[in-house]
Amino acid sequence: MRLDRLACWAFAAAWLFLIACVGQEVSRPSPTITRIESPASTAAPTSLPTLVATLRSEPGLVPVPTAAPTPTPAAGPAATPTPIPTPTAIPVSTLIPTSTPALTPEPTLKPTAVPIPEPTPTPTLTPIPSPTPTTHPTPVPSPTATSAPLPTPISGTGQAVHLVADGVTETYALISGVLGGNPIEIPDCAHPDFGPHITQEWDDGLGKHSFVFHIHVEPDNDRCKTFDRQRNEIKTYDKSPPYLKGFLGDTTTYRWRFKLGDGFQPSTNFTHIHQLKAVGGDDASPLITLTPRAGTPDTMELSLRDSADDRTVLIKVPLKPLTGVWVEVYERVTFGHQGSYFLEIRNLSTGDLLLVYDDPDIDLWRVGAEFVRPKWGIYRSLNSKEYLRDEQVRFDQFCLAKGDDDCP
Repeated sequence: MRLDRLACWAFAAAWLFLIACVGQEVSRPSPTITRIESPASTAAPTSLPTLVATLRSEPGLVPVPTAAPTPTPAAGPAATPTPIPTPTAIPVSTLIPTSTPALTPEPTLKPTAVPIPEPTPTPTLTPIPSPTPTTHPTPVPSPTATSAPLPTPISGTGQAVHLVADGVTETYALISGVLGGNPIEIPDCAHPDFGPHITQEWDDGLGKHSFVFHIHVEPDNDRCKTFDRQRNEIKTYDKSPPYLKGFLGDTTTYRWRFKLGDGFQPSTNFTHIHQLKAVGGDDASPLITLTPRAGTPDTMELSLRDSADDRTVLIKVPLKPLTGVWVEVYERVTFGHQGSYFLEIRNLSTGDLLLVYDDPDIDLWRVGAEFVRPKWGIYRSLNSKEYLRDEQVRFDQFCLAKGDDDCP
């Protein structure tokens, strides 16, 4: 009887513990649990404290007891009962294999997604400023490229450069398109109400349009920078094509037409209508100037300022025959300390020679100079305003050539 009671207590304790374990595993999928059948024998089971200790030592496991074997009866009351086999604990992860495949797709999807976008940046190389080549032609002034060939130091190219008024093209654009960059030095900033100080107007004497350079005693100045003089000129300069610059040893030729108004009034100070001026080094004063000057009588002077800064009047003639008529100037220069210079001015209608100067050995270079460039227009001092009046000087048919090229 005592053994039976112990067996019953052990069975009840095991059953209650099993119920408690099952309650803890409600949130997990419940595996099939084999019920522990009460052994038919009267053999004494393993002691309850041992069984409880065994079960509590594995709280994360679901006990799956094996079938109880048939107990072997012991001889006499001292026989030791066959112990109830300790339940074999199987981890939940072993009972739920479905979680294992879930891990496989995750690493499979990620590596697949990573390499695919990486090649995508490669197309970014395709848009390498393909538009950039398209924009490069824009800054290249097509008129300059056409009319101003690449530099040829001495030999020439067979193509002189011409600037001719056409009465159609906007004046500043026409000048810039031939001489390059922004070759215009004008007093527009000081006198905006007047508008452009270089215009194009019809000229009956030429039977075509010509350039008209306007200057006013008031309020024009030198580009709002200097106020004791006035400047309205065009030029070649560092932004111009090399063909239009006179480098050391170069021979350049210039031909142009101009017309001073009747009664043109110069002052006793300078009023230059043409200059050859160095760029770089000692370039403060021009090398060559063509200057109407007030006197008795008024004269047209051709002057030189050499590399020693000595000024020499090469020739001067009466101004009167050069006013109120169109004249044509031809100038040929070889640049160097032992250069050469030739200039003549003729009445365009009659062909009469009004001024001529020829010097085969002349100092036409400045120490440290990079190149020499021509300038045309009106550049005059305001130190003797009482001599001056508002003027219009007309220019046309500019020709610039280098080396063997000429302006016939």
